[in-house]
Amino acid sequence: MARSSSTVTSPKPESSTGSGAQCETCGARMKRNNDLPRHMVLHAKNKDEFMYSCPVEGCTHQTLQKSNLATHIRTHTRVKPHKCPDYHPNGQKCEFETADPSSLHRHRKRKHGYQRRRAFMAPSSTPTASGSGTREASIASSSSFESEESFGLQQV
Repeated sequence: MARSSSTVTSPKPESSTGSGAQCETCGARMKRNNDLPRHMVLHAKNKDEFMYSCPVEGCTHQTLQKSNLATHIRTHTRVKPHKCPDYHPNGQKCEFETADPSSLHRHRKRKHGYQRRRAFMAPSSTPTASGSGTREASIASSSSFESEESFGLQQV
């Protein structure tokens, strides 16, 4: 089922320069204009129409974002596609694996002192903040995973 926008107000850009948008309902500011429609679903009176439900029998998990459902499904499959690309001070590769990309980010910050680089900084061929290799290697190691297509992610 396609999402309808009948109760979600149209986004109002903060300015014509494309510098973001602001929610007229709660005043929250979005960095990108494209983030506002997703935010507005939070204020919808008919949120149930926008929910994605877990297709696993007996599971009642629901979420407003499809990507969150994909992460949740991995709790059933036990697939852990996000692997830490960093090394311990003793030179051993870190073996941390997780189903949730946010957990990997938290792990890297806490255990390896990782700091996210901004897009305007050094080229992607430079070593990562933790000195564990290139940005491409980090992305490649964290994005190789089995597809959730077999679960038929669907909106309820």
